[in-house]
Amino acid sequence: MVIIKVILGSGLLGILIYAVVQYRRSRLLSGAMIATSIAGIVFVMFPDITDVLANAVGIGRGVDLILYCFVLVALIAIFNLHLRMRASTEVTTELARAIALMSPREPGAAKTHLSESDDEALLAGSAQVASAAVMRSDSAKVEH
Repeated sequence: MVIIKVILGSGLLGILIYAVVQYRRSRLLSGAMIATSIAGIVFVMFPDITDVLANAVGIGRGVDLILYCFVLVALIAIFNLHLRMRASTEVTTELARAIALMSPREPGAAKTHLSESDDEALLAGSAQVASAAVMRSDSAKVEH
């Protein structure tokens, strides 16, 4: 039983250290990781505490309580990833539209090579559109 405590405790300690290092970057996520890691370390070292907590909230075993909590955290993480992917897709779509509008072509006419001035204009415009899209994305995060 001691070996698994060392393995799990070491893993949780590593996550705790990572969360502390990343605290300035994302306070909410790092705070949640810090709290979860500390709770995990306490539960690994003193597993009977989970049974007491489980009984207090009406669940039979501490293992079941931990499993339910894990499922909840996993669902929140999946939802968060979904929102980030959707925002990234929206930015990519805006960039593609802006690039398409900056280099219009006649229907059916295939342009095989851009001149250097076309390349420079396209890159400059793409950078402006990208910065505007990032600013809109950041402001949308602040509003929500």
